[in-house]
Amino acid sequence: MRSFEEIRADVDKAMSMGDAPALHAHATELEGLDTPASRAMAALAKGVAADLTGDHHAALTAQQQAHDLYKELGDRKGLARVTGALGILHNNSGDLPRALEYHQRALLLFEEVEDQAVIANSHNNTGIVYMLSGNFPQAAEHVQKAQSLFRSLGHHDGQARALN
Repeated sequence: MRSFEEIRADVDKAMSMGDAPALHAHATELEGLDTPASRAMAALAKGVAADLTGDHHAALTAQQQAHDLYKELGDRKGLARVTGALGILHNNSGDLPRALEYHQRALLLFEEVEDQAVIANSHNNTGIVYMLSGNFPQAAEHVQKAQSLFRSLGHHDGQARALN
């Protein structure tokens, strides 16, 4: 049986690649560990997988479960991740005001845990919502912040995503 850290690394990779089948498989593996942290990560993985396959209801249910579990654990980084995932979920379903609300909360949480890579990604996601809402100055501000952070971290794929 693999460790939580090994599985979490694979979940992160599957999320970045948009690999729903892998996320489902990793969620099952995490559930087998049966710890509060593994249950929270499993719910997050299931929610992202459901969103990728277009099952909005299942995605929302799983993400809300993950949110509650991370909150119970006091895991601020996990809470930030699931809050950002909820923002993406609402963006994908067309609820831009709600998406923006979640992305802004995620950004604050990520700034709290001082993870520059996810702060950059969160700025990029916030910029996307502003762009889709037609607020181009705010979109440009967030995307430029994302670009600058990705550049300072040497994350070329992050820079490319932000340019896109």
